[in-house]
Amino acid sequence: MTWTLSNHSLSQEDLLNLESLFALGNGYLGVRGNFEEGYLDGLTSIRGTYQNAFHDLVEIPYGEKLYGFPDTEQKLLNSIDAQTVRIFLGEEEEPFSLFAGDILSYERLLHLDQGFSERIIHWRSPAGKEVRLHFRRCISFTTRELFAIDIKIEPINFFGAVKIVSTVNGDVSNYVGLNDPRVSSDHGKRLRVSQTGMKDEMIFVLAETVASKLKTVCVSQHCIKNIDYNCDLTHAGSHSECTMTFQLTKPVQFTKWNIYVDTLRHEGNLIEKGIELQRTFETKTFDDLLAIQKQYVTNFWEMANITIDGDDALQEGIRFNLYQLLQSVGRDEYSNIAAKGLTGEGYGGHYFWDTEIYMIPVFLLTKPEMAKRLLIYRYKKLEAARSRAKEMGHKQGALFPWRTISGAECSSYFPSGSAQYHISGDIAYSYIQYFLATGDWPFLKQYGAEMLVETARLWIDVGHYHDEKFKIDAVTGPDEYTCVINNNYYTNAIAKYNLLWAYKACKLIKDKDSEAFLKIFSHLALSDDEIIDWKKAGEAMYLPYDEKLKINPQDDTFLQKAVWDFDNTPTENYPLLLHYHPLTLYRYQVCKQADTVLAHFLLEDEQDFDTIKNSYDYYEKITTHDSSLSSCIFSIMASKIGYHEKAYDYFIETARLDLDNTHGNTKDGLHMANMGGAWMAIVFGFAGLRIKETGLSLEPIIPKQWQRLTFRLQYQNRKLEVIMEQHQVQLTLLDGEALSLKLCGQEVFLQMEQPIFIKKQLQAIIFDLDGVITNTAEFHYQAWKQLADKLNIPFNREFNEELKGISRMESLEKILIHGNRQNDFSNSEKMMLAAEKNQQYIKLIEELTPADILPGIKQLIRDCKKNKIMLALASASKNAGTVMKALELENDFDVVVDAKTIQNGKPDPEIFLTAANLLNVEVSSCIGIEDAAAGIKAIKAAGMYAVGVGKKETFEKADYVVEKNDELVFEEIIKHYYANA
Repeated sequence: MTWTLSNHSLSQEDLLNLESLFALGNGYLGVRGNFEEGYLDGLTSIRGTYQNAFHDLVEIPYGEKLYGFPDTEQKLLNSIDAQTVRIFLGEEEEPFSLFAGDILSYERLLHLDQGFSERIIHWRSPAGKEVRLHFRRCISFTTRELFAIDIKIEPINFFGAVKIVSTVNGDVSNYVGLNDPRVSSDHGKRLRVSQTGMKDEMIFVLAETVASKLKTVCVSQHCIKNIDYNCDLTHAGSHSECTMTFQLTKPVQFTKWNIYVDTLRHEGNLIEKGIELQRTFETKTFDDLLAIQKQYVTNFWEMANITIDGDDALQEGIRFNLYQLLQSVGRDEYSNIAAKGLTGEGYGGHYFWDTEIYMIPVFLLTKPEMAKRLLIYRYKKLEAARSRAKEMGHKQGALFPWRTISGAECSSYFPSGSAQYHISGDIAYSYIQYFLATGDWPFLKQYGAEMLVETARLWIDVGHYHDEKFKIDAVTGPDEYTCVINNNYYTNAIAKYNLLWAYKACKLIKDKDSEAFLKIFSHLALSDDEIIDWKKAGEAMYLPYDEKLKINPQDDTFLQKAVWDFDNTPTENYPLLLHYHPLTLYRYQVCKQADTVLAHFLLEDEQDFDTIKNSYDYYEKITTHDSSLSSCIFSIMASKIGYHEKAYDYFIETARLDLDNTHGNTKDGLHMANMGGAWMAIVFGFAGLRIKETGLSLEPIIPKQWQRLTFRLQYQNRKLEVIMEQHQVQLTLLDGEALSLKLCGQEVFLQMEQPIFIKKQLQAIIFDLDGVITNTAEFHYQAWKQLADKLNIPFNREFNEELKGISRMESLEKILIHGNRQNDFSNSEKMMLAAEKNQQYIKLIEELTPADILPGIKQLIRDCKKNKIMLALASASKNAGTVMKALELENDFDVVVDAKTIQNGKPDPEIFLTAANLLNVEVSSCIGIEDAAAGIKAIKAAGMYAVGVGKKETFEKADYVVEKNDELVFEEIIKHYYANA
């Protein structure tokens, strides 16, 4: 059931993970999925209740404290516990426990489409008393302070006395984890009970933090419907209790209503405020609450739902992720989205740049009003960011913290924390994206302009000119395994975007509303020269580029380091941060997460396709993905480049990371940024959606494993629906004014009630040369045979098959290994042997004429031309041009890609991707034709339709196979392409 997360077994090993997975929240209040009755003594539980942004201040201990190091950190506190409800059966008061007696049936469910969780249990006590228990719990989306528990007790063979003891407990502490920087290692108990009591048949606990002096109260009331009962309210020490006793003769329903109120959001007497809110529920039932909850959740899913036809596990994953984001997103000026949401205590409940880059995009295109609130939270912390910039020695600008709750920096380790200056650029980027996606001019004038100005000012103060380039030194990019370096590509690129947009925003506002501009100009003490300086610095921004590798280096010195020894790193040593000193990691080329690759996603127009692809290939080999922020970005960029199998594999890692606990720390809370990243991998990856100044565009390519993908989005006061299938894409305007956009590279005009259908069309056929167009394979065989005979190495046609589709040097190496002579020649001697073979080969191909074109190929070429299908050649031979000229085909092909123009040979997809890129067509609109297994693998890895020439058993991955070249008939190829692509 893809709308329901279910658990049907009680495994002690999984309890902590399930507490996180079954957590409930509403953006303000969060409760972990603990059992109301508790666990068996000795079992670890992180029994957590959290109020977003409700924190204490904790002194940071330093052995040596230097200037600018934060004095304190803010820590999200485990708040008053109202989860506990214990049930006792019979005069002897046998306690209900899943760890005693017999569990006759057990089911635990989280209803993503209804907004509540439940446990349904058939239990027999050690003394033989049988009951059914139905636990339901709900945290209201419409009344943020409300957490309700409902328990139905149904007798099976037991009729008699029952006692229910409901507790509100202020004796709570935070979870402490040793030797893991992702979990707090100290400061467990920071909440002190100041008052317990009862009033108006309600019980309460009031508590205060140790240092921040924030206060919170939990007020609870209880009811049992349609049965006589006795109720005794008590309070002592740090807790208050309600004890209810009755005779169980029929099913009984017990409800506990809990209200949480704090001094961040409420003034006056908290206890009275809690009681006042409780009274609004005196005539309500739990089912009334669920009806309102259902309505709210249904409204959310109207735009947020993603439907995947073809994989129930991934469908469950994406819906679970989106629901948890809904449960965790802060909805007021005090709160944001913590790294673990409200599901656990990992990272101290802090907010990171994860929000702007990984989570805001989800809400921006589904619930833009929620994205707006998150941006306003950052605006409210702007003054703190100005102060932090001054503290860090800057004369101007706003420096936002790496991790925070109230706005102050919490990071005590500056190399991978405070040095991440890119965060100010990330926040500016999200403001720009919000404006582009919504067209919200009032927001740009009231909030956006000031944010862009202050972040731009920071870059001017941080950077400097050198060799007529604007450079930024001593910063850390997103990759936390490479710290405090000069000219981090990501940082410089985001700073450039920030600077140019600050200039642009001022100009836009000035042109559109001069009065508003003058107010901003005056309020921020701007000058025309300062605004021009932003443009000048942005245009002069230095973006590292390596001519030899044709990539963007991560920073000035990254490529000078040795590459990490991945082959000899034990699997159990990942994540590396838990097993190696930071300095060890800093000395190597090893990335914790996407850095330059992330910049290429966010700011793809800064580089051409080849640089983006080459960089991806380079960084993929040295990225550990120890951060959960990484795989989704590699999935998105794999989709862009055309590595569709990789894109899908990375998406799988992302979509079920917490459900399958692949990072091994789900117990500490769910990975919120990764959850946003899963949505991004679909919308920005598979659907190829981009929002730029030029408007909205989509380049959709559905994974071959799925039949259909459907999602909706909001864009500039419009609602759109995208349906992707294997053969077509449908785009519908559900609400709003007509608009122009790009779909599959075409300019389209979308209107209400006039859906646009774009069918998948074949645009190009990419041919291999040897064995497909002509039989130069025979010449290769003869040339290699002559060389092998000279070296006294046995060589026959059967072994020659192993050389198909691979480079000359790779072929030579195989031959030498075959003859056990791989160590007899130096590299220069091997080069000479390869050249000798090539000279012989050239002599042979000089005899080629058009008569050597294989049967059926001329007609296939004519038919392609007739049907306006573009043609490309993708050959591993460096002599492809010579061969094509001899065959008199050089003018028939639009593009020729050979071994001289690529870095990686087949089965790497580079040669086919390069051909598609040069043709300027999507890979899904291409057919590749090959006669070698390595070539077929390359075609499929590129995401193209693969046609094999030869025996079927040779081409397991081919989409269509013919035995002979003359069976390459245009009509048959087209028919199979549209039927099976």
